[in-house]
Amino acid sequence: MIMTATEIVSKNRIMEYFVNSSTLLESLFWLLSQTETRLEFGYDCLIMLALLVNFEKDRPNACAVRLSLVDDHVTLNGYSQAITTGLSEFCVEHNPLLDNSSGWLHSFSTMVGSIGSIFVADENGKNESLSGTKVGLLMAFYEAVHLNRNFMTTLANTKTDTSPSNSLSQNITSPLQLPPSNLLVTFLEYSSLVMQDIKTESGSNLTKLCFIVLSCIAEDQYANALMSDPHLVFRVQLHRVPMRHRKISPDLAKPAPLVCSLIDLNVEFLMTHLTKRLPHEIYMQSIGIIHRVLCYQKKSRTRVNFDWKQLWTAFFTVLKFLCSNEVSLLKKFDIFSMALQIVNMVNLFVTFGDTFLVTPAAYDELYYEIIRWQQVFDNLWSLTARHASSSGDYQPTAAKLSFSLTNIRGILTHFSPKIEEYLSSQSISTPSEEQIIEVVRQNYESLTLKILDNLDQYDRYSEVPKYSSFFTSIVRVMVKDTRQIITNKQIDFTTILTGGE
Repeated sequence: MIMTATEIVSKNRIMEYFVNSSTLLESLFWLLSQTETRLEFGYDCLIMLALLVNFEKDRPNACAVRLSLVDDHVTLNGYSQAITTGLSEFCVEHNPLLDNSSGWLHSFSTMVGSIGSIFVADENGKNESLSGTKVGLLMAFYEAVHLNRNFMTTLANTKTDTSPSNSLSQNITSPLQLPPSNLLVTFLEYSSLVMQDIKTESGSNLTKLCFIVLSCIAEDQYANALMSDPHLVFRVQLHRVPMRHRKISPDLAKPAPLVCSLIDLNVEFLMTHLTKRLPHEIYMQSIGIIHRVLCYQKKSRTRVNFDWKQLWTAFFTVLKFLCSNEVSLLKKFDIFSMALQIVNMVNLFVTFGDTFLVTPAAYDELYYEIIRWQQVFDNLWSLTARHASSSGDYQPTAAKLSFSLTNIRGILTHFSPKIEEYLSSQSISTPSEEQIIEVVRQNYESLTLKILDNLDQYDRYSEVPKYSSFFTSIVRVMVKDTRQIITNKQIDFTTILTGGE
């Protein structure tokens, strides 16, 4: 209650004492490291840690420094398990697959209603709260992955904690029995749920926070090695929006390396939010996460058994959408910057795909998909050429995109006449995929491509200055929601006073 006395944490002067109190911080770490106290007070400890780290972030913060140095695996595992438990509660409470009713329309209504209900308007009806979304846990998770590389070792540790019965995190009085899971599996499922509804500012901010956390994870070499390990496979339940052209299967996902689920999550996001109010900032985050993963796989020569066609289809669909909605989208953001990131990743596959694609057949399929989507690349080239030769605001990025399209245009220019020649010789009007791929295989040697620089380079995540105001607003909402939760809340401190005995 004292820490949430002011809406803006940095204006709460007593927080300065707490931040500089090593005893308080060590006490919080101790509570997280003990099973019984973690079950009772884990959620509350994480909220306090998140508030402490966010006090006057523009100045040196003793709590942030201390959190970055924690290397005790018991403490780190306790921290991780407390987050996993809270996010698991959310996933169970908002899982549309637990409803026995059938039909895609009912499933869609259930999912949207379930997720939409967690964003509650305040008493003035202006701003929306993130109450019930575990945003405090997300902030604690973010600070851990952002500040402490040792925390990455806990991402795949299986936990067996039951839900707390006395924490501020919930209003129920009986423990919720949760299946064993680990933090990354749970977080991926959680992210797949909250990203369903980003029409509101609150929903958009929550999704943005999830993708920031995933960006930090995707930048870490150890986390990438963990996610790409073929011997570490997990079932990740990614929730998808029901659509007319696809049915949602209630069957559990097949066990796979975590990186497959991470890419699948981002593919799902890219394919399901192509609206005229395109959430371009989150799209850039999602594309950046995929780029980081691909850079690791290229450098480490890691071959992951993933259906890459899903990713290529998502890329090309986004490019098609950008070309089709050029006029309206250019008024909001630089579409050439987004297209450039996508084309660079396609170039990464074209130039270095043999180092991380599982089979040569996957490389053949890449060329087939590029040829199949030729019209999109032709339209993108025309759009880019028009703006690259102008003196508009987007001329620099359009020029970069024009150069980046060199190899893709080279592929299309090289194979198109070869395919036409083959069709003519065989008297075929509509070739099959196998026939096109066979033409591609026979003409690889005569294809000349350029080596493009910096395809496996990216700007590492930095909170300041890009996200400073974003986190300020998130912490403010977190304080407000925590106040609502603790109002008239009776807490039994017996466990902590008796040392968990």
